[in-house]
Amino acid sequence: MLAPFLGRSPARRLQALPLSLIVLLDAGPLGMITNPKSSSDTEACKNWLAGLVYKGVEVVIPEIADYEVRRELLRAGKDRGLGRLDALKAMLGYAPITTAVMLRAVPPFVAQRDST
Repeated sequence: MLAPFLGRSPARRLQALPLSLIVLLDAGPLGMITNPKSSSDTEACKNWLAGLVYKGVEVVIPEIADYEVRRELLRAGKDRGLGRLDALKAMLGYAPITTAVMLRAVPPFVAQRDST
């Protein structure tokens, strides 16, 4: 069934290839993870992140998510949350925004908005 797509005959055995998983944190989960107040939702989110890291998944904070969470923490005067955000950035990967990334992000966003 997959042979035409893989360019192999069906009689050949397929090999499993290692898959590298990268998780990009959106502002919602990032805000929950940096929230020092405990709730069932924030604890579940923190446990989810810990599980990913334990499994060796690369977790990355996009600069735009950092900006959104940082802006709200600064506005609300939540210094502990800012400290947690900075500590998390030091532990996880960080994906800065570049002009090329922003230009590539516009067409899919427009297409998605136009379809709703």
